[in-house]
Amino acid sequence: MTYAEAVAEFEKTAEAERQDEGIRPQCRSIAMLHGERTDRVMVLWHGFTSAPPQLEPLGRLFFERGYNVYIPLQPRHGRRRMTRALERLSVVDLQAAALRAIRIAGGLGEHIDTAGLSVGGVIAAWLAQCTRIGTVMPIAPFIALPWFSYRLGRVVTGFYNRFPNRWFWWNPFERERLDPPYAYPRYPTRTLARLLEFAHSVVKLSHRAPPLADRCVIVVNSRDPACNNSVSARLWSRWADGTARIQSYSFTNLDRRHDFIDPVTYPAAAQLVYPVLVDLMTQQSGSAMPEPGPAPTLLQEVRSLWRALRR
Repeated sequence: MTYAEAVAEFEKTAEAERQDEGIRPQCRSIAMLHGERTDRVMVLWHGFTSAPPQLEPLGRLFFERGYNVYIPLQPRHGRRRMTRALERLSVVDLQAAALRAIRIAGGLGEHIDTAGLSVGGVIAAWLAQCTRIGTVMPIAPFIALPWFSYRLGRVVTGFYNRFPNRWFWWNPFERERLDPPYAYPRYPTRTLARLLEFAHSVVKLSHRAPPLADRCVIVVNSRDPACNNSVSARLWSRWADGTARIQSYSFTNLDRRHDFIDPVTYPAAAQLVYPVLVDLMTQQSGSAMPEPGPAPTLLQEVRSLWRALRR
């Protein structure tokens, strides 16, 4: 795909988003372009229930370094805050959107890099396994539930799939007033289960073959309350057995938070997080995550489940 064709494809997407009255203007896909094909192009994936503005400041830093930058709006996102559109979000939707974005990116630059937060990190990890691209950076990838072992987390995911769908607030005290304004304040349990199944498929792919990406960097917050970092470490270890260049980085100086990128809810990211992410992507530096520990016993898993249910 040529640069002109890639720009035309983006404009087609942008026009479809403008014509869709359900998509709020502030939530549309973002492209930062230098007017010509660049050596590198960055594709950034926002988190579940969020929107492209979550990553705009980070994207601008890459743009200033000479990248063309593309931040797609994920399917079923960007609508009115209390929409029920997420109930219809499927893994196929996400995979198709990811492949289309990478196809567009192929016309915007010679080499494609990609990064994503949370579920966006899972999309990035899936692309690392399935496509021949440059550097892939899953950031706080939502691969497994916290508190549980991976095995027990799979059981909980099965419960989510079988029970009637429920909507939960991200913050039951703030409810619909929760910031940022471009994100949804709640999520459906059935969709969360589908996203965990998507993450599980990435783990299974890592068992079968090394990633096709040139280089992979997993980034986590050591105090993340929503992600199971030990599972991320196991994925990192599995990748390290392959041929791709593998790095990892664990923030130890951040608050207890999952989204440590959003400029509205975490302004400190501009000083504490963005420079590190840009350096990891461009300078290929980083420090290793801890090696995964031994698998927990059944008794430990039952105790973890009991503690989680009592919260």
